[in-house]
Amino acid sequence: MFADLHIHSALSACADDDMTPNNILNMAIIKGLDVIAICDHNSCKQQPAIAKAALDKPIQVVFGVEVTSSEEVHVLCYFSRLADCMAFDQWLESVLMPIDNNEKFFGKQLVFDENDEIIDKVSVCLSFATSASLKEVIDNAVQLGGRCVFAHAIGKSHGVIRQLGFIPEDIYVSGIEIMEQKHQIELSRTHPRFENTLWFSNSDAHQLFDINEKDFYITNNQWKDFWGEKS
Repeated sequence: MFADLHIHSALSACADDDMTPNNILNMAIIKGLDVIAICDHNSCKQQPAIAKAALDKPIQVVFGVEVTSSEEVHVLCYFSRLADCMAFDQWLESVLMPIDNNEKFFGKQLVFDENDEIIDKVSVCLSFATSASLKEVIDNAVQLGGRCVFAHAIGKSHGVIRQLGFIPEDIYVSGIEIMEQKHQIELSRTHPRFENTLWFSNSDAHQLFDINEKDFYITNNQWKDFWGEKS
């Protein structure tokens, strides 16, 4: 199946205001994708709307979020069940920095319903790092049935290699997102324990036209392995 598992909605201050649930879903369908995930910064509050909006559309939705750890490393956390994702969101609220969002500087943080109507704004700034360590983020996600992937692991700001220079030995993830094929080769060489992991090639789209074409393909067996399901 063709996938894009890192798309930002307008809940992320850095994304366009027209990144609404239905606009994202419809663009993904036009581009021939089979499965997508909206992963906003440090909040899952767009997930209920995307779940409802996708009910009558020929595309699968995975629930997700892009968390910034206290080390300022970006981690994609995925959940197969909406309830688990929203439970993780409750925990996230407890580790957000208590700083109000400055819309003029950072941008709006819009929450939509399934009809793309604005129903709320998140007042706490989601652009800052949380107070949770990288290990705490991953451990809390996994405890709720989540799977974690290093976002843009190499060659981009807030990737684990750019931030730390290495991947700690006590950190385990189910996948690694890369921006270029050469990054997979490099990380497989420097961190051989991840050689057989699932390598993600997502768009990290903040605008509709940036959503993946049929670029990233996952086999059914790879997808089952990612979730720890038996064939």
